[in-house]
Amino acid sequence: MVHVVGFLHCVYPDFYNREEIKEKIKECLAPLNIGDDMNLLARKIWMRHKETEIETRGLALEVQKGARDQINVAMLQFKIDICNVLTSSR
Repeated sequence: MVHVVGFLHCVYPDFYNREEIKEKIKECLAPLNIGDDMNLLARKIWMRHKETEIETRGLALEVQKGARDQINVAMLQFKIDICNVLTSSR
């Protein structure tokens, strides 16, 4: 069985290379010895903006259910250097 740990904030699946992000997550989780038993998938999510709910897409981290608590704690410390603001190339 798998468990979705959560979504990566401001990391949109159509703008970033999922494989690069997955490798960085593996580095973060390496001390837990969970191996490659994780997946990074684009999923539909709902976010609240003021009084309105907005449907968008996000990157969900899926892991084996048995390791989810350890992974939740480790992922709270995860940081990645990517730009949170997209700019025009014009």
